[in-house]
Amino acid sequence: MSNRIYNLKNLLVFLLLFFIASLLVLSGGYFLSKNITETKQSQIRTSLQNNLQKIDTIAHSMEQKADELALFGSTLSVHNKKNTFSELNKITENYLTQSFKLFPDSIGGGIWFEPFSLVENQKYYGPYAYIEKGRVYFTWDLSKASYNYFDWDWYTVALPKNWDRTKPRPQKNYWSAPYKDGAGTIQLLITVASIIHNA
Repeated sequence: MSNRIYNLKNLLVFLLLFFIASLLVLSGGYFLSKNITETKQSQIRTSLQNNLQKIDTIAHSMEQKADELALFGSTLSVHNKKNTFSELNKITENYLTQSFKLFPDSIGGGIWFEPFSLVENQKYYGPYAYIEKGRVYFTWDLSKASYNYFDWDWYTVALPKNWDRTKPRPQKNYWSAPYKDGAGTIQLLITVASIIHNA
């Protein structure tokens, strides 16, 4: 009988020690898991903050480029009065090509005018420069009736069809929703537009 009590005491001691060890392992695992989770969450927060800062920086530089293009666009009416149509086109092509050589963060950009507002007999005037495989290309492909830029959301978000053209828009810059342009680019695009307003 005393052997049995001794074995029972040993078993109880063993079970108690096993129970304590299990609690230690489980609580250690819990705290370790909690620590790992907190570390991951901290790393994710830091990564998100860094990426948001990068996005803000890029967005700001895109808005600056849009403002720069609008400023250049506003000078084209002066160039139009002093130059032939062919010379005006060459000035525009040179400007856009050089401008986007200095702005490789962009896919491209251009200047789009309302119908007949820059050149009397030109419904579409939308010169465009784009970057492909590190080179800048220039095109008039977006200045055609087949593209009809007046109907694209990136254009109408900045200048809605029903907007009184004699009134300036309330904001300086307008961002489009993501879209595919149908002009050969396979990437989703987001456009920032800056308005040229001639009173």
